[in-house]
Amino acid sequence: CLIMKFIFAVFIVFTFLVLEAEAWNGTGHMVVAELAWRGMSASHRHAISKLLKQHPHYQLLLAKDHPADCDLDEWVFLQAATWPDMIRPARAGDEEKPSGVTQFHRSQWHYINIPYVWPADAGGISTNGFNIPATNIVWALNNSAQMLGDKRLSAAERAVSLCWVLHLVGDIHQPLHAATLLTQAYPRGDMGGNALAIVEARGNNSRKPGKSSLVLGSTFGFRSYLHKHFRARGYHFRRPAKRPPSFSRVSQ
Repeated sequence: CLIMKFIFAVFIVFTFLVLEAEAWNGTGHMVVAELAWRGMSASHRHAISKLLKQHPHYQLLLAKDHPADCDLDEWVFLQAATWPDMIRPARAGDEEKPSGVTQFHRSQWHYINIPYVWPADAGGISTNGFNIPATNIVWALNNSAQMLGDKRLSAAERAVSLCWVLHLVGDIHQPLHAATLLTQAYPRGDMGGNALAIVEARGNNSRKPGKSSLVLGSTFGFRSYLHKHFRARGYHFRRPAKRPPSFSRVSQ
């Protein structure tokens, strides 16, 4: 099956890329999807693009803002890798998203809280009794891969599953999506780092870690990488809009 061969290829690409990657955000997911796209045969690309055209948000989100000088199928594939983040409910102060968008959101699918204790704290903090919910990224990735390969499902359902596979293979390689730190202050975990604030000392020009930074090696950041690669192919990567896309024309 071409789709299942593609899944294996995506796992390989992500595994090698994350050796130098510190964190993902939307652009980070697009970088990895681009590398996967480059590694696929024409028949793989055709099969995947045909399936993504059946996605319920194909026009609304996947094909949206398609640069005129970029291949549409390639652009849709890159957007598919970020789609599970696009459908998150709006944050406070942002434009509300319609239920037709957020109904696909699955917050617990993005991570697994495997307990971690600093070696120095091992004597005072125990992970005994720490519960890892059954619904987590490991389960979701396996489930999405199975659904993607199940031809008894509709093309739309399989297209949605493809987006989850693309996205979750990236998320699962992000350390803060795969662990939670147990301390005296956070006996139930730090929520994958969400409960912690990082303060940079004055005079320190080092890059702050986190989801907003992806370092691919020591020479350049993720934006420089994407810009360099796209420019080499004649594309021009546009900076994301300061505000989220408008959903005002979408029916509830």
